Amino acid sequence: MKYPLIILIIVSAAVAQMPTDIGPYEVGCRMRTIERASDTDTTTRIMDIYIWYPADPIIGYWVDALQAYLNERPMQGDTARPVVFFSHGGCGHPLASVYYTSFLPSWGFIVVSTMHPGSMYGEPDCLDSASLHDTWLNRPGDIEFTRRWFIDLASDSANLFGVLDTSRMGMSGHSFGARTTYAMLNRTDYFLCGLAFSGNYIDRFGAPMNCMEDIRGIHQPIMIQNGTYDWGLPPDYAQEIYDTLESPKYWAEIHRVGHFQWGDTCDPALDPQCGVDSMLDYATAHYEILKYSVPFLMHYVMGDNRFDSYLVDTSDTFVTYTYDDGMSIDETELPRYINIEVYPNPFNSAVMISIGAIHELPLQIEIFDINGRIVYEMSVGARGASPPPNGNVVWSPNKSLGSGVYLVRLNGINSAKKIIYLK
Repeated sequence: MKYPLIILIIVSAAVAQMPTDIGPYEVGCRMRTIERASDTDTTTRIMDIYIWYPADPIIGYWVDALQAYLNERPMQGDTARPVVFFSHGGCGHPLASVYYTSFLPSWGFIVVSTMHPGSMYGEPDCLDSASLHDTWLNRPGDIEFTRRWFIDLASDSANLFGVLDTSRMGMSGHSFGARTTYAMLNRTDYFLCGLAFSGNYIDRFGAPMNCMEDIRGIHQPIMIQNGTYDWGLPPDYAQEIYDTLESPKYWAEIHRVGHFQWGDTCDPALDPQCGVDSMLDYATAHYEILKYSVPFLMHYVMGDNRFDSYLVDTSDTFVTYTYDDGMSIDETELPRYINIEVYPNPFNSAVMISIGAIHELPLQIEIFDINGRIVYEMSVGARGASPPPNGNVVWSPNKSLGSGVYLVRLNGINSAKKIIYLK
């Protein structure tokens, strides 16, 4: 009997990664307990610190609650790691947002989540106004002590040496932790940026605190996020905070999301909206949160622009997204005798740069990436010459260039046009 020959052809295509995809690294987690003196009384603050990091698993003991391999060795050799700190909310916990703290290390970050005693889930007075005020006074010290402790740990531990990049640190937090983020950005100079999840400048439980002065003092890039069902940071307060901040600033307001969807779960005792059918489900909410958080931290902490296009994309139907990166397309007015237009913008394969000139300057197009590196340049005429035919130049980016924001400039002209490349 003859059998037909069946040939299977497997076609593989390179699929562009998204910031919501799990990154290239396995993730490990360690917990350490540290102690420090309170800033408000004579007590000792005992804090459990959780550290997630890119790992090189050997034993492979996976813990679902951590979404990581427990106590595995850190990945060594390829690069020193940037660090993102996370501050939990009132009545929260360092493990309150594991979907976030365990996800970032898959993209190469180390994440340190700090405990704030007096503001912990399960403590009977964690929402008492006096307790909230006391923890507010102690929270900046908690973060600073943890930061110094972690730097010392990385310096002294053989299997952590060289893993930590102290020049690249970001701050983040949820609710009360977002207020802590505002404070740390204003009061220190070692955080490159801040990511604030659903954090108002006043306290809804009556604690005597107002961090608007901290918000006014922030000079680093910052992203705020809130929800349309968010009692922690209602839309009108989010608008006020955004308007107060200096650029670069970003604001993602996620539709049908409440205050606790920046955490892993919701407690009906704290939020009666938990489980309401009209709310966005947690998986979708976390997808939207990471979609904006990862590109922001990749750009401003890691210095990686592969997801920059997400920072300027306002087309998401689940999110009302507003930003001011300090480089608006029409921000700088070109001289009257120069007219330069780009189309389409954003673009995904080629962009037409249209130049009109009635002057005698030599024309040379220069295109820069967001870090100021020239990625393309072209001479289009010597002194007194005309621009190219029809005044148009077409730029098709080299395949090695990633999606992101680029600047088009004519030499001799101190202004530029911004173009957005969506690969």
